[in-house]
Amino acid sequence: TGAQYDNIRARFPVKYRHLDAYPLYLMSVDGASMTKFIQKSENWSPCMIVIATNLKTIGAVLSDAPSITYHGRYYGCAQTTIFDLGEDKVYRGTLKNDYFISVSKTSLCIGGGDGIAIYLNKGFETVLSAPCETFNSPALFEQNQYVKVENMELYKLAP
Repeated sequence: TGAQYDNIRARFPVKYRHLDAYPLYLMSVDGASMTKFIQKSENWSPCMIVIATNLKTIGAVLSDAPSITYHGRYYGCAQTTIFDLGEDKVYRGTLKNDYFISVSKTSLCIGGGDGIAIYLNKGFETVLSAPCETFNSPALFEQNQYVKVENMELYKLAP
């Protein structure tokens, strides 16, 4: 909702706090396709991904657009941030590592090192979360628990 976005946006990196969110990809409209997700997100950064599950809604502000250009290698910068709407928490990049965004034909990973903060498989059926040193964040769900994705949306952040 607009109120949730305003609440979370107030804790984004300063560089992004003045930006509004405009839909690029809506799973309910575009389907659960990694190819369509990448096509819709090309050249839009920063952007925000929102993942709704039956347990809670989580997401991330991505410093760079999701892209398979890097073939599963990590890219992005510390402006990448993850959030948990259920717990009303925001976790920013810590600079302990530079494992911010990784996209391959089969997965989307946000964060890395000792664990991935947000892991989505190719068909966006489930999301997994582990404690992550990139954001100094706990697991957003019970650790090693695959949680069914009910909806996922990607927004461009722009004035």
